[in-house]
Amino acid sequence: MGCQGLTGSQLALLVATQLIGKTTAAEVGRRLDLEKSTVSRNLARLASAGLVDVSDGLRITARGAAAIAACHPAWRDAQRRARKA
Repeated sequence: MGCQGLTGSQLALLVATQLIGKTTAAEVGRRLDLEKSTVSRNLARLASAGLVDVSDGLRITARGAAAIAACHPAWRDAQRRARKA
């Protein structure tokens, strides 16, 4: 997808974190059925971009919420195109 420089997996992690609320990397990985290494790698990238905070558990930042809002139209368009295919 490439919205805001995010991969689809990174956007999914952001959205899951937002929906779950304060959580852990293990819980997000479990809910998305992702390997621990995939979760760790992507969360490190999201944290370095300031999109999530991992200092006291895992939570989305205001910058992360803004990225989700900015990406939502592109995600919606991609879903629409996928349904037509």
